[in-house]
Amino acid sequence: MKRLNQFIAVLFTTFFMLLATDLMAQVYEVKEGTAEFFASTQIERYSGKTDDVSGFIDFDEGIIRFTVNVENLDTENSRRDRKMHEEYLETHTYPNAIFEGNIKNQPEEIGNEPHEISAVGILKIKGEEKEMTATGMISGEDGVLKLSTTFEFLLSDFGISRPRVFLIRVRDEHSIEMEVVLKRAES
Repeated sequence: MKRLNQFIAVLFTTFFMLLATDLMAQVYEVKEGTAEFFASTQIERYSGKTDDVSGFIDFDEGIIRFTVNVENLDTENSRRDRKMHEEYLETHTYPNAIFEGNIKNQPEEIGNEPHEISAVGILKIKGEEKEMTATGMISGEDGVLKLSTTFEFLLSDFGISRPRVFLIRVRDEHSIEMEVVLKRAES
């Protein structure tokens, strides 16, 4: 009887430990998301947005990867969009922007309260690569995670010339905001 009680205690302890770490011991895939860039000139600010975002977080391996289809970026200005896609991003050749990196401060637990998470990796835009650190906030429950991140980059780092209208140039500095919902991948 004593051995049975010990066995049951070990079984329950193991079960609860697995429940506590279950969220972190998984691969999560993007189910929906948005990516939006923000740019400005001396006289105007504008943004472009897409909901064509894919990717995953693998907590077991500590890997994160997100792909944004830049062909679908929309600034709500068809002339600007055409020039952006054809002349500056060359989306016919480089349809995706990709960030792939290693998680540096993986939270021990993820719950309703957001936790900071960061990854060091490579951002690839228009065939050019730049090492960077992306930091965001992650929260989740019931097998669903929410991640939001904002980071800045320079057009010049990716070989993208600064668009110009007459004498007004777009600033080199741009920022990206990304929000994604991830669900546990099915085995």
